[in-house]
Amino acid sequence: MHFFLITVHLVFNFALYISFEYNFCMLLPGVEVKAGQPLKVNPEVGSVIHISQAALGEGKKGKGNDIVPLQVNINGKKLVLGSLSAGKFPQVSFDLVFEKEFELSHDWKDGRVYFCGYSADNQFEYPLHFFLVSCAVDFSFAVINVFISIFTVAKSNFFSSVEPAQPDDHRHDDELGQQHNPQLLTHSVTRLRGTGISLRKRDSLKITDIGFDKGKGKLLIPPLRIHGSTKSIFLNLMAFEQCYHRERDRYITSYISFMDRLIDSVRDVQCLQKKGIIVHDLGSEEDVATLFNNLRKEIVVPTNTNSYYLANVSCDLNRYYTKWRNWWGILKHEYVKDPWKILSIVAAILIILLTSAQTIYTILGYYPRRK
Repeated sequence: MHFFLITVHLVFNFALYISFEYNFCMLLPGVEVKAGQPLKVNPEVGSVIHISQAALGEGKKGKGNDIVPLQVNINGKKLVLGSLSAGKFPQVSFDLVFEKEFELSHDWKDGRVYFCGYSADNQFEYPLHFFLVSCAVDFSFAVINVFISIFTVAKSNFFSSVEPAQPDDHRHDDELGQQHNPQLLTHSVTRLRGTGISLRKRDSLKITDIGFDKGKGKLLIPPLRIHGSTKSIFLNLMAFEQCYHRERDRYITSYISFMDRLIDSVRDVQCLQKKGIIVHDLGSEEDVATLFNNLRKEIVVPTNTNSYYLANVSCDLNRYYTKWRNWWGILKHEYVKDPWKILSIVAAILIILLTSAQTIYTILGYYPRRK
């Protein structure tokens, strides 16, 4: 009897899988997402939301190419969970993009809410973020560990290929304490260029592979393509880092903080765009600057060297900037304020040049030319 039940169970699951593959629809009870049609779900009802490949498949045939928004009603407030593009479906990466981030597991009146077959209740401490939702197309009811593994896969393709930078052994702890504060360290692109630092596009698929060549004064930054959903993607990546990763592994949080420091104005964006570091399809360069400046307000930036993976790069940039500023400050303080000193320097240089020229002509005249 036990063997019979197991056989029936396997056959039933296989039939579900075949039906799912051929009908392109999740066979779960609940509400189905229609192509080009908003879906409003009250969490108190406990409905299951389908991301139906069958419905979205209509979009591929030209019957509903509009983006499918997903909304939820939380205590009377209707929030947009995200949007699903029929053109990209069924790719799991970046299909569902949140327009607002919030915690599905908190502030419920009736204890439980279902989303894509995944259950979250008042006791569940983790917020439902982008990667949790995107994995729902796998037709799985896995626990949080599976979601973390999905994030790890994305991390390997999206984040830096190296471990967070560690402070050099010869640097004193007191020196590192202030210099490695990411909120005070780096300067804008315009100011860095004023010290002789040049920008170069780095040939890397990891946007966080940022480096600084101290010998040549070159800041190397991989290219970043910015589009309409970039803000939502970054917000969810940072939110996921805050929830599931130790502080030193928060690459995106550190990256956004660093880029925000580099971009203070439209002029900074234009410079990065000219170098091929930033490519965007937003309305203007001002929108790009606003994007990074607003993202910076949404995060808690790591404040110590072990958690800020760009600590060494930032410290080197700060030293380079400070060294140039000190040199220029001395020159400006000693000479620029006194015009007579400037004239004296110019006159001295001219005298040296004229004396050198006279000496050369004297030497050349002393030795007659050979015929």
